[in-house]
Amino acid sequence: MLTERFRQLRKDALSGLFDKKKVSKIWRKIVRGQLRSLDFKDLYDHYDFNYNIEERANAIRHELLNGTYRVSLPLIYKLEKKFGVCRHIVIPQPTDALVLQVLVEHVADQIIEHQPSENAFYSRDKHNVAKPHEAADYGTNFRKQWKKLQKEIYRFNEEKELLIVTDLTNYYDSIGIDELKKAFLGYVKANEVLVDLLFRVIEEISWKPDYEVV
Repeated sequence: MLTERFRQLRKDALSGLFDKKKVSKIWRKIVRGQLRSLDFKDLYDHYDFNYNIEERANAIRHELLNGTYRVSLPLIYKLEKKFGVCRHIVIPQPTDALVLQVLVEHVADQIIEHQPSENAFYSRDKHNVAKPHEAADYGTNFRKQWKKLQKEIYRFNEEKELLIVTDLTNYYDSIGIDELKKAFLGYVKANEVLVDLLFRVIEEISWKPDYEVV
């Protein structure tokens, strides 16, 4: 029930977080680039959403503070792996992706504090390790670029004794949202309203199988 006390608790928790300037900045800095890098792209890279981002930010803020925000139906498609096995890939709508990212940015520092090592990265698109094949100096000839590329590839031999590469993709598919929330609450001290909103978005955009595991 949306009581006046509930509305006030929601406003106190979300008002400062979903400021128009903050939301617009996160869209331009992070979310727009994330959506543009996906397999399915908007014909104009969500031009209308980007062009009216400040108005969209105000609309998101209004819906959240008044308790009328609803998660939209995401785009879900199948990506084939080995032996005909498919993974369901979820692409949230721009509004939901933006709300989720604002919440994640708010708790990111607390999560990083609990990483097992400074060499472990919790997000593949926000770490500061450049890919070896990404050469930025296009003013030099090919021979110089190739030498630089080789140095970047083998640079870890001088800096680290071991380099461990692993694939945890399949692991993430098996994580239950309830268990994820329990682990999250063990790492992060956040307002209950923010936690509920975060996991509400995650649950609503998650793919739900048409069968039940007993």
